[in-house]
Amino acid sequence: MAVIHDVIPAFELFQPTSVDDALALQSRHGAKAWVLAGGLFAAFLGPQLVILTKDLMPPYLFAASYLGQAATAVCAILALSLVRARGYVARPGPGRARALSEIARQPRFIVAATCGVASYSLMNLMMTAAPLAMVDCGHSVGNVAIGLTGMGNRPLRASGVEQALRGKGAHDDDLRTAAERAAEGTDPPQDLNGSPDYRRHLAQVLTRRALEDVTAHH
Repeated sequence: MAVIHDVIPAFELFQPTSVDDALALQSRHGAKAWVLAGGLFAAFLGPQLVILTKDLMPPYLFAASYLGQAATAVCAILALSLVRARGYVARPGPGRARALSEIARQPRFIVAATCGVASYSLMNLMMTAAPLAMVDCGHSVGNVAIGLTGMGNRPLRASGVEQALRGKGAHDDDLRTAAERAAEGTDPPQDLNGSPDYRRHLAQVLTRRALEDVTAHH
Protein backbone atom coordinates (compact mmCIF):
# COMPACT_ATOMS: atom_id res chain seq x y z
CA MET A 1 0.00 0.00 0.00
CA ALA A 2 1.39 3.39 -0.98
CA VAL A 3 0.30 6.65 0.63
CA ILE A 4 0.67 10.04 -1.06
CA HIS A 5 1.94 12.93 1.05
CA ASP A 6 0.98 16.55 0.33
CA VAL A 7 0.80 17.50 -3.36
CA ILE A 8 4.27 16.41 -4.45
CA PRO A 9 4.95 12.93 -5.89
CA ALA A 10 6.35 11.52 -2.63
CA PHE A 11 4.97 8.44 -0.95
CA GLU A 12 5.56 5.75 1.61
CA LEU A 13 5.34 2.09 0.70
CA PHE A 14 3.89 -0.31 3.25
CA GLN A 15 3.91 -4.09 2.91
CA PRO A 16 1.34 -5.52 5.34
CA THR A 17 1.95 -9.11 6.37
CA SER A 18 -1.67 -9.93 7.19
CA VAL A 19 -5.22 -8.87 6.44
CA ASP A 20 -5.42 -7.14 9.82
CA ASP A 21 -2.32 -5.07 9.02
CA ALA A 22 -3.78 -4.08 5.63
CA LEU A 23 -7.10 -3.04 7.18
CA ALA A 24 -5.30 -1.02 9.85
CA LEU A 25 -3.29 0.84 7.19
CA GLN A 26 -6.45 1.48 5.17
CA SER A 27 -8.21 2.86 8.23
CA ARG A 28 -5.25 5.05 9.19
CA HIS A 29 -4.65 6.64 5.78
CA GLY A 30 -8.13 6.50 4.25
CA ALA A 31 -8.71 8.42 1.05
CA LYS A 32 -5.01 8.96 0.36
CA ALA A 33 -4.56 5.26 -0.25
CA TRP A 34 -7.68 5.09 -2.43
CA VAL A 35 -6.02 7.50 -4.88
CA LEU A 36 -3.50 4.85 -5.93
CA ALA A 37 -6.08 2.07 -5.68
CA GLY A 38 -8.10 3.96 -8.29
CA GLY A 39 -5.13 3.90 -10.65
CA LEU A 40 -4.79 0.14 -10.28
CA PHE A 41 -8.52 -0.27 -10.91
CA ALA A 42 -8.22 1.83 -14.07
CA ALA A 43 -5.40 -0.40 -15.31
CA PHE A 44 -7.82 -3.33 -15.11
CA LEU A 45 -10.92 -1.49 -16.34
CA GLY A 46 -9.33 -0.03 -19.50
CA PRO A 47 -8.37 -3.29 -21.23
CA GLN A 48 -11.59 -5.00 -20.16
CA LEU A 49 -13.65 -2.14 -21.60
CA VAL A 50 -11.89 -2.55 -24.94
CA ILE A 51 -12.37 -6.31 -24.97
CA LEU A 52 -16.08 -6.10 -24.12
CA THR A 53 -16.97 -3.33 -26.58
CA LYS A 54 -14.73 -3.88 -29.62
CA ASP A 55 -17.39 -5.79 -31.61
CA LEU A 56 -20.47 -3.74 -30.64
CA MET A 57 -20.53 -1.61 -33.83
CA PRO A 58 -19.93 -3.98 -36.76
CA PRO A 59 -18.30 -3.74 -39.21
CA TYR A 60 -16.29 -1.01 -37.48
CA LEU A 61 -13.98 -2.94 -35.18
CA PHE A 62 -13.02 -1.04 -31.99
CA ALA A 63 -15.30 1.93 -32.82
CA ALA A 64 -17.39 1.28 -29.72
CA SER A 65 -14.19 0.92 -27.69
CA TYR A 66 -13.12 4.45 -28.56
CA LEU A 67 -16.58 5.79 -27.71
CA GLY A 68 -16.55 3.84 -24.45
CA GLN A 69 -13.16 5.24 -23.49
CA ALA A 70 -14.34 8.76 -24.30
CA ALA A 71 -17.48 8.29 -22.21
CA THR A 72 -15.38 6.97 -19.33
CA ALA A 73 -13.13 10.04 -19.54
CA VAL A 74 -16.13 12.37 -19.47
CA CYS A 75 -17.52 10.57 -16.41
CA ALA A 76 -14.13 10.88 -14.69
CA ILE A 77 -13.99 14.63 -15.45
CA LEU A 78 -17.48 15.14 -14.04
CA ALA A 79 -16.66 13.13 -10.93
CA LEU A 80 -13.37 14.96 -10.32
CA SER A 81 -15.06 18.34 -10.76
CA LEU A 82 -17.10 17.55 -7.63
CA VAL A 83 -14.06 16.64 -5.52
CA ARG A 84 -12.80 19.24 -3.08
CA ALA A 85 -9.40 18.61 -1.49
CA ARG A 86 -9.35 19.14 2.25
CA GLY A 87 -6.48 20.64 4.17
CA TYR A 88 -4.90 22.51 1.26
CA VAL A 89 -5.06 26.28 0.97
CA ALA A 90 -3.76 28.11 -2.10
CA ARG A 91 -1.29 30.81 -1.11
CA PRO A 92 0.54 33.22 -3.39
CA GLY A 93 4.20 32.31 -3.81
CA PRO A 94 7.16 34.68 -3.65
CA GLY A 95 7.78 36.94 -6.62
CA ARG A 96 5.52 37.73 -9.54
CA ALA A 97 3.25 35.28 -11.30
CA ARG A 98 4.58 34.23 -14.70
CA ALA A 99 2.51 34.02 -17.85
CA LEU A 100 2.05 30.60 -19.46
CA SER A 101 3.86 31.81 -22.59
CA GLU A 102 6.91 32.66 -20.48
CA ILE A 103 6.89 29.24 -18.83
CA ALA A 104 6.52 27.49 -22.19
CA ARG A 105 9.70 29.16 -23.48
CA GLN A 106 11.87 27.62 -20.78
CA PRO A 107 14.26 24.92 -22.04
CA ARG A 108 13.24 22.52 -19.27
CA PHE A 109 9.58 22.91 -20.20
CA ILE A 110 10.33 22.35 -23.90
CA VAL A 111 12.34 19.21 -23.12
CA ALA A 112 9.62 17.84 -20.83
CA ALA A 113 6.84 18.55 -23.32
CA THR A 114 8.82 17.05 -26.22
CA CYS A 115 9.57 13.87 -24.25
CA GLY A 116 5.92 13.59 -23.26
CA VAL A 117 4.67 13.99 -26.83
CA ALA A 118 7.24 11.54 -28.20
CA SER A 119 6.62 8.87 -25.56
CA TYR A 120 2.83 9.14 -25.83
CA SER A 121 3.00 8.94 -29.62
CA LEU A 122 5.20 5.84 -29.42
CA MET A 123 2.84 4.25 -26.91
CA ASN A 124 -0.12 4.98 -29.18
CA LEU A 125 1.70 3.47 -32.16
CA MET A 126 2.66 0.29 -30.30
CA MET A 127 -0.59 -0.27 -28.39
CA THR A 128 -3.24 1.04 -30.80
CA ALA A 129 -2.11 1.69 -34.37
CA ALA A 130 0.03 -1.44 -34.76
CA PRO A 131 -2.64 -3.92 -33.52
CA LEU A 132 -5.31 -2.24 -35.64
CA ALA A 133 -3.08 -2.40 -38.74
CA MET A 134 -2.36 -6.05 -38.01
CA VAL A 135 -6.07 -6.84 -37.84
CA ASP A 136 -6.90 -4.80 -40.95
CA CYS A 137 -4.13 -6.43 -43.02
CA GLY A 138 -5.21 -9.91 -42.03
CA HIS A 139 -1.98 -10.90 -40.34
CA SER A 140 -2.05 -13.94 -38.06
CA VAL A 141 -0.42 -14.49 -34.70
CA GLY A 142 2.45 -16.14 -36.57
CA ASN A 143 3.49 -12.68 -37.80
CA VAL A 144 3.77 -11.05 -34.39
CA ALA A 145 6.94 -9.84 -32.68
CA ILE A 146 6.75 -9.70 -28.89
CA GLY A 147 8.84 -7.43 -26.69
CA LEU A 148 9.28 -7.65 -22.93
CA THR A 149 10.43 -4.98 -20.49
CA GLY A 150 11.37 -5.37 -16.84
CA MET A 151 12.66 -8.88 -17.52
CA GLY A 152 16.34 -8.03 -17.64
CA ASN A 153 18.74 -5.11 -17.87
CA ARG A 154 17.32 -4.19 -21.29
CA PRO A 155 14.16 -4.82 -23.36
CA LEU A 156 14.01 -8.36 -24.74
CA ARG A 157 12.34 -10.19 -27.62
CA ALA A 158 10.21 -13.17 -26.59
CA SER A 159 11.84 -15.31 -29.27
CA GLY A 160 10.55 -18.56 -27.82
CA VAL A 161 6.96 -17.37 -28.15
CA GLU A 162 7.51 -16.17 -31.70
CA GLN A 163 9.02 -19.51 -32.72
CA ALA A 164 6.16 -21.43 -31.12
CA LEU A 165 3.60 -19.37 -33.07
CA ARG A 166 5.10 -19.87 -36.52
CA GLY A 167 2.74 -21.89 -38.66
CA LYS A 168 0.09 -21.95 -35.94
CA GLY A 169 -3.47 -20.66 -35.99
CA ALA A 170 -5.41 -18.68 -33.42
CA HIS A 171 -6.32 -21.72 -31.33
CA ASP A 172 -6.44 -21.38 -27.55
CA ASP A 173 -4.15 -24.36 -26.97
CA ASP A 174 -1.51 -22.99 -29.37
CA LEU A 175 -1.61 -19.55 -27.76
CA ARG A 176 -1.37 -21.01 -24.26
CA THR A 177 1.55 -23.25 -25.18
CA ALA A 178 3.40 -20.39 -26.88
CA ALA A 179 2.83 -17.99 -23.98
CA GLU A 180 4.40 -20.48 -21.57
CA ARG A 181 7.73 -19.79 -23.30
CA ALA A 182 7.60 -16.04 -22.60
CA ALA A 183 10.06 -16.24 -19.72
CA GLU A 184 12.72 -18.19 -21.62
CA GLY A 185 16.11 -16.47 -21.59
CA THR A 186 15.01 -13.76 -19.15
CA ASP A 187 16.69 -12.63 -15.95
CA PRO A 188 14.13 -10.46 -14.12
CA PRO A 189 15.30 -8.43 -11.12
CA GLN A 190 14.11 -8.66 -7.53
CA ASP A 191 12.52 -5.44 -6.27
CA LEU A 192 9.52 -4.07 -4.40
CA ASN A 193 7.23 -4.81 -7.35
CA GLY A 194 7.78 -8.55 -7.21
CA SER A 195 10.16 -11.49 -7.16
CA PRO A 196 11.83 -12.91 -10.30
CA ASP A 197 9.46 -15.90 -10.26
CA TYR A 198 6.47 -13.57 -10.04
CA ARG A 199 7.75 -11.55 -13.01
CA ARG A 200 8.25 -14.70 -15.07
CA HIS A 201 4.72 -15.84 -14.30
CA LEU A 202 3.36 -12.38 -15.10
CA ALA A 203 5.17 -12.34 -18.44
CA GLN A 204 3.48 -15.61 -19.38
CA VAL A 205 0.04 -14.42 -18.31
CA LEU A 206 0.25 -11.02 -20.02
CA THR A 207 1.65 -12.55 -23.21
CA ARG A 208 -1.23 -15.01 -23.36
CA ARG A 209 -3.77 -12.23 -22.79
CA ALA A 210 -2.19 -10.05 -25.48
CA LEU A 211 -2.31 -12.90 -28.01
CA GLU A 212 -5.93 -13.64 -27.11
CA ASP A 213 -6.86 -9.97 -27.54
CA VAL A 214 -5.22 -9.78 -30.96
CA THR A 215 -6.94 -12.93 -32.21
CA ALA A 216 -10.32 -12.29 -30.58
CA HIS A 217 -11.83 -10.95 -33.84
CA HIS A 218 -11.43 -14.30 -35.59
